[in-house]
Amino acid sequence: YLIKSYILLAFIPSLIIYVNFERLEKIKSAFIKIFVLPITLGGSLLVLSLFINNWGDSGGGISSAELLAKASVQQQDLKRGFYGSNSFDIGDFEPTVSGVISKVPAAINAAFFRPYIWEVGSPTMLFSGIENAFILGLVIWLLLTKGVITFFKNIFQDSFLLFCLIYCLILGFMVGLSTSNFGALVRYRIPIMPFLLFMFLVLKNKTKVVNNT
Repeated sequence: YLIKSYILLAFIPSLIIYVNFERLEKIKSAFIKIFVLPITLGGSLLVLSLFINNWGDSGGGISSAELLAKASVQQQDLKRGFYGSNSFDIGDFEPTVSGVISKVPAAINAAFFRPYIWEVGSPTMLFSGIENAFILGLVIWLLLTKGVITFFKNIFQDSFLLFCLIYCLILGFMVGLSTSNFGALVRYRIPIMPFLLFMFLVLKNKTKVVNNT
């Protein structure tokens, strides 16, 4: 809470959605689910908005606006060449909600898959490059074997896999947006990796079961 509050900022919203959808899964009647689902989504969004709006007072004293401003400043540091060749760039953005939305794909891609093998600049960074190549290859293989629709359908049919996806996307976005250095990127994304790999390996196992059947 005090040292790594940004992890809670990703974990708590994901947990709220998980709890609601986990209870929704227990409802057998599809007719009842049609009425309960909008209430569940609306309640989750309301709690999330209240949580984010009050984060500055309860979550380490950093508001969402300050987080965006800090991320923008760190990206500007990259332009000044502070990190040399051990850096990456997702492009300039304004410290506003609309300004960062366009950077969502680039930030998440950086957090999940970079540095690429060809971006490795040191022997120690080579291990990260190999790890990222494995994860990227696993994702591509899953999408090709299952298809995009089935891939996400399997996730949304399992409340814990949905939790993993949302948590990884939120935290990955924050890490990729606010980090310009590969060394820092590898460290900051450590809380993402167990959930990310668990999700992909479970999906791989589901693919294996389907194929065997």
